[in-house]
Amino acid sequence: MTYDEDRYLTEHLHEALLTDERVGEQSLQVRIDGTCIHICGTVATEARRTAVVAVVDELAPGREICNEVEVVEVTAPPDVEDLA
Repeated sequence: MTYDEDRYLTEHLHEALLTDERVGEQSLQVRIDGTCIHICGTVATEARRTAVVAVVDELAPGREICNEVEVVEVTAPPDVEDLA
């Protein structure tokens, strides 16, 4: 692929990861390095991390995908005691 094609694909994948209901993550970064598509960032669940690969594979079949996305569990804030 040429530089322009890689740049277009990078933007296309980023938009898909943002808008696809399986992923829906704004903070993911997409980078193409030779033959590998690198995806990095954080998601809240393992299911979303797995969905990242599915979305990218649908749009760039046959390309190597380096899923560097980390799962960061979001916990509820601690209960706050009302002292009033």
